[in-house]
Amino acid sequence: MSETVEFIEQGIQAGEQAFIGYMEREPVAMVRFKLSTQGIYFFRLSVIPERQGARGEGLAKVLLAKLEQFA
Repeated sequence: MSETVEFIEQGIQAGEQAFIGYMEREPVAMVRFKLSTQGIYFFRLSVIPERQGARGEGLAKVLLAKLEQFA
């Protein structure tokens, strides 16, 4: 997927929220979500390719755990 910064900004302005994972002060992972009266809906869980799996850092798992705590 090739979402632009502008596309993500539009989502945030429309009520989406996001958690961003950083390593060495660089954003490397993100999960976007929306709150509703029925609960929380998350989507667009992503880790930049250079950080996926090679070192088994579990960035996606960390973001999902934070999202669960938030919920």
